[in-house]
Order: sequence, then structure tokens, then C-alpha cells
Amino acid sequence: MNTFRHSFLYALALCVASVLVVACGSTKKIKTDNDKLTNNAAFQTTTFFNSVVANKSTAEYLTSKIKARLVSGDKTISTGGNLRMKRDEVIQISLVDPILGITEVARLEFSKDKVLFIDRVHKQYADVPYNSVDFLQKANVDFNSLQALFWSELFKPGDTQVKASDFSIKKTDAKSVNIDFTDKVLNYQFVASAADALLNKTNITGTTSSAYALSFDYGDYTEFNGKKFPQEITLSFVSAAKTNKIELELNSISQNSNWTLHTATPTGRYTQVSADKLFKSLTR
Repeated sequence: MNTFRHSFLYALALCVASVLVVACGSTKKIKTDNDKLTNNAAFQTTTFFNSVVANKSTAEYLTSKIKARLVSGDKTISTGGNLRMKRDEVIQISLVDPILGITEVARLEFSKDKVLFIDRVHKQYADVPYNSVDFLQKANVDFNSLQALFWSELFKPGDTQVKASDFSIKKTDAKSVNIDFTDKVLNYQFVASAADALLNKTNITGTTSSAYALSFDYGDYTEFNGKKFPQEITLSFVSAAKTNKIELELNSISQNSNWTLHTATPTGRYTQVSADKLFKSLTR
């Protein structure tokens, strides 16, 4: 159980480290624009940016079974669970025990104004605003950022809309285009495929230190509600020169809306603790 708790902490850190305007134009037009991107002379930064934005999923709900592989140093653990999201409302991640794969051992729920972490093994929970969670605050993560990361979308911290003029857009080679934004604290780099304007990776790094880095890698895109959505998401988190990963494999993706949007705050034998205390207890 100690190994699971140790690995689960990193799952928390990796998962939490994140409503864009849909660009005008038909799917046919987007494809035509993307076809031009293979020609350097024809590359238009705004056209490409609008194609990336237009590729975002328009689904209101997304639910999926997940297979998770957690890697921390020489420790690896595989487990299962569920991912449930309602756009502009909530992101839920439920993890089950790695042996039987039935009993929920932890739940993470990100709402627009607060975060709920439940440790069912130790009967404790943290129900706090985003600015009360130290690593979320340092990473400048709010609900909109998390939503964009989990839905594989472009975002600008603090805004619900994005426009090409806010980003530096550069075609780095025949296959990739970098879409960058820098604020006073962090560098945000979105790497998109030049061929289809789908995101391959999102990198978040410190502007003055390499001690912190977060990346989301996306792959194996599949049809979902008329758009493309990644079935493979790899989250890498670098802290104190140590790299940890969680590899998510999504399957049975659907728009199922038959689930409870917000988890009730635990009662009875559960004890409310600070987020920091909850995380520390998971690593003892």
C-alpha cells in the first residue's frame, strides 16, 4: 500500500499541474488550409492558429475508462479508473485499487472554484480553493488551464479566449509548429502537427528556473463527436531534478452524461485536512 500511496501522490501532482472560441469555417476549409502548411512559402500563422482552435472538441461531456501507468524513479505501478468531464463545469478522476481494480481508493475533482481530493484509504479529504493548494498556485493553474490540458486545447492563463496575436507562432520543421506564450513566471509552448493542426504536446516551464516543468503529450487521436480526441495522454512532471510520469490510456470514450457532476463532501469517519497534510500523509 505504501508503494501505491507514493505513486498516487505523483498522479495527483501530474494531473493537477491545468473555453476557447471556435474559429469560423467549415471542416472542408480547415482541411484545405492545413494542406497548405506543408509548403513553407504558403504557411500563414493566423490560418494555422485558427485551424488548431477549430480542431477543439465541441462535446459537452466526455467519459472514459482509463488505464494508468505511474512511473516514479525505479517504481512503477499500473491501475485503472475513470475520467469524467463536463465542459466548463467539472473534471473528475477516479482511481481504483491496483490489485482487484474494483474499489475506489482516491478521487480528484476539479470544479470552477475549488478542488476536492478524497483519500478513501485513510478516510480524509481536502476541499479547498485553488489558491490554497501550493503547487497549483505556483504553476498558475486554474480551472480553465486544467480543462484545456485535459481536452488537449490551446489556452492562455487567466483568459477564456485565445487569439493568434497573443502567441508567437513558428514552423520549426516540416512536421511541427510551435505556438508559444510567456508570462512573468512561466513559459507555455504548444507543439502542433503541421499536417493536421492537432496538438502533440504542451510544455510548461519556469522562466527563471529549470526546477519545475510540466508536459502533456497527446497521441493516438480517434474520432469523437465529429472531431479528434487523443486516446493516449502522457503527463511528465519534473520537480527537484526528478522526472515522474503518468501514462493514461483512454478507452470506451463516450458522451455519457449519466453521472453525478459533483461529489458530496465526505462525512462520518472522514477527517478534513489541508491539502498539504493530505499529500504528506500519502507519502509516509
